This record gives sequence, structure tokens and C-alpha cells, in this order.
Amino acid sequence: MNLIVIGLSHHTSPVELRERFAFAENKIPDALKKLHENGIADEAVILSTCNRVEIYATTKLENSKAFSELKNFLLREGRRVGVPEITDNNTLSLPFYTFAEPHSLQHLFKVAGGLDSMILGETEILGQLKDAYKLAHQHKFTGARLNKIFQRAFNVAKQI
Repeated sequence: MNLIVIGLSHHTSPVELRERFAFAENKIPDALKKLHENGIADEAVILSTCNRVEIYATTKLENSKAFSELKNFLLREGRRVGVPEITDNNTLSLPFYTFAEPHSLQHLFKVAGGLDSMILGETEILGQLKDAYKLAHQHKFTGARLNKIFQRAFNVAKQI
């Protein structure tokens, strides 16, 4: 199974847009459950911080189909009270980025190591990433593939 990533970050979008897609920590287990139940992801971790919202997932779907499903999932789940509606007319301009292997692995390692942060080398993101992984792991939304990948990312971050 391929690791894929979809997200928004401080590199691609303003804070107002990132806030629209942010997940409250207590909502993440339900979101992960929906990803699994809808057949989008076999395993998944949702990282939601002030600087990024990303979904790391393993899937059996072909990459373009998986990215489309994840984008639609974010659009559905991103509906927030008081935030302007995003319509079909403007979804193409949303600055989601997508990565498939090997770029998804490189991206995860850069995030874990603080190399993709607003302040190069900051370590807060590593703690946030560990918390996101721990939450997904506790709720049984990670398996052998993501467990191995995330443990490797944490080791890479220590080396950096």
C-alpha cells in the first residue's frame, strides 16, 4: 500500500483558509473512522495544527482517485459555522498539495524534522506529529505500514 498525503500549510494558504479545514482534536477519531468506513484509507493519521492540516493515509485506491476522495472528504468535513461556503466553482483553486511515494515519505520526514516549518528546525511540530500519530494509533487507525513509517520519521527527526 502506498503512503499518500494531502494537505494545506503555511506555504500554500493563509491562516483563514487553514482554520476552515482544521480538526478539533476530539473530532479526529470520528474523521478517521469515516475515512476507513468510506473505503478511502486503510490506515490514516490527521495532523491539524495552526500551520498545517494534513492527512497521511495508506490506501488501496489508485492515487488520483484517492486524492480526489481525500479532497472531497476535506471539503465535507471542513464546513465550519461562520465560514463562507466553498462551492464547486472555486474548489479547483484551493491550494491542496498531494504527495505519493516516495515524495510523501520525504515530506513526512521534513515535517517531523522541522524542515518544513515556518521557523526552520523548530521542534514543536515533532510533538504535534507524535500526538497525531498517538491519537490515531490509540483508536486503531494505524497498522503495520503507518506504524513503521511514523517510527522511522521520528527516528529521522532525532537525527536531524
